Amino acid sequence: MPKDWLRIRQARTDVTDYLIHWTSSAKDVNGQYASPLDVLRSIVRCGYLLPSFAPKTRATVAGREDTIRGPHPAVCFTEQPLCSFVQSCGVLPNRYQPYAVAIRKDRLFVYGGRPAVYGDESPLAALPPHWKYLWVQYDPVPNEALGGYPLDWTHEREWRARAIKYSYGSVGTSTEEGIPLLLPPRVAVPQPIWYLPWILVKDKSEVGPFREFIATLPGYTGPSGIMRLYFELLKKAPIVSLGAWVTTR
Repeated sequence: MPKDWLRIRQARTDVTDYLIHWTSSAKDVNGQYASPLDVLRSIVRCGYLLPSFAPKTRATVAGREDTIRGPHPAVCFTEQPLCSFVQSCGVLPNRYQPYAVAIRKDRLFVYGGRPAVYGDESPLAALPPHWKYLWVQYDPVPNEALGGYPLDWTHEREWRARAIKYSYGSVGTSTEEGIPLLLPPRVAVPQPIWYLPWILVKDKSEVGPFREFIATLPGYTGPSGIMRLYFELLKKAPIVSLGAWVTTR
């Protein structure tokens, strides 16, 4: 029943309305490594998330392979609540960096994002090509090739989305180049409600400088109505210090 849905959400701390896309160090256009904070600035300045096939070196195949299968690259998100994400950053700093954007789960669902499909090769083979990007390899049985550990990242509660042309009605159509940070609004009267991404930084001292960085961004002069609206609203985007979140178990 609807009221049961609300009671569960109010009682449990492991349920969230947001999905996190975290950053990591990456090479810039000049071949130099950019810090996770610099990558976050680039994402906010760009206004959308670029999909990829997420190639990684994997012990199970003794080499490098695409972790996103099928013909479509995708953008990955985690459904970990903020307090759990902070814990993950503390335990695995090489994998999780405390710089990210968080978007509303329901808005990404409207755009086309979906929870990942965890499993072995059997569900991968059964998925149509246009859905294969959702598959995430999962094997809870300890594997000798992995030092006796299972292949299990289900704690991430992963979501994925591919970039599509999405019509925003009179505002315009999004580009297929990436997933816009300004996702489809919630229909409401007298006007739709737009949800800006949360911008997540490591600690409180970075909130002010990031706000100043946003203030210095040039105005958008391109043809996209979605991007124009994104940059008009961006100054109102919440900037959240992850250091302010108390980790609880």
